[in-house]
Amino acid sequence: MSPVLEVEDLTISFRVDDGPSVDAVQGVSFAVNAGERLGLVGESGCGKSTTLFALMGLLPNTAVVGGNVMIDGRNVLREGPEALRAARWSDVAMVFQGAMNAFNPVKTIGWQITEAMEVKGTFTGKAALKRTGDLLELVGIPAERAARFPHEFSGGMRQRAALAMALANDPKVLLADEPTTALDVMVQAQILDLLERLTDELELALVLVTHDLPMVTETCRRAAIMYAGKIVEEGPTETLYRDPRHPYTRLLFEAMPEIGEDRTVASIPGAPPRMDRPIVGCSFAPRCPSAMDVCRADLPDTRDVGARHIAACHLNDPDRVVATQGSVT
Repeated sequence: MSPVLEVEDLTISFRVDDGPSVDAVQGVSFAVNAGERLGLVGESGCGKSTTLFALMGLLPNTAVVGGNVMIDGRNVLREGPEALRAARWSDVAMVFQGAMNAFNPVKTIGWQITEAMEVKGTFTGKAALKRTGDLLELVGIPAERAARFPHEFSGGMRQRAALAMALANDPKVLLADEPTTALDVMVQAQILDLLERLTDELELALVLVTHDLPMVTETCRRAAIMYAGKIVEEGPTETLYRDPRHPYTRLLFEAMPEIGEDRTVASIPGAPPRMDRPIVGCSFAPRCPSAMDVCRADLPDTRDVGARHIAACHLNDPDRVVATQGSVT
């Protein structure tokens, strides 16, 4: 099966007038098939949301983007801004973190969903109005509530409406940027169940950005762990949980409380590196309890460590480990 979304060696830098550029994303690659859900996990500032905004062509003019972004085999990034604009809200759509900020407060929910279709020309007039009602029903909102304004919806209903708007033009790829932020636990579960159902029924390729590892393990079959602008590990969620091959992934799971387990929840010491300064060696080495001398000097290669499982860590290179025995700190 050919991937619906394929990202190859994506790089994103931000120009700064009075200082060095900020290398926010460095060589990120992943692929998602139709009907597949990929979780993109990591601490704040690691480049997750920036990656999604690049796929949508929504980064500011100060951003310099490189690499390849292929949607259904078409390299929309190489073809330039017009290709990205044509793909946006048609081939690829996005559910933003703050649903309240995603809507115009003085326009009705129905008007805004209808506008998304009329601008693209997929539906117009009465057909667009009918589809708006159908989309609201699809996400669990009565069609008659299309005449309501965003402030008349609860947080969960606004997020459902944002999802309906994202689906307006039958996209192949859905990007969800922390779609359950600021929602209570019950509503979070409902939104996640809805995302699962819709990706299955509509065969969407879903990329879910979150800090919440339990959410990813429950919702996605595959996850990519990002740190300092790079993917440091990727694989099936069950494999990452049972056999993490990067210390950062292992520490993320150890920082996750689990009901019924009598263990101390660990925290990750230190802070992520500044992205406007050169990084020598592994970016996680200053915080890593397993760091070796080689980690501080050489950037680790990304290597296969199992079935559909990759990791970028010197601990997965037996020759490196043997050669540096005794240097573990």
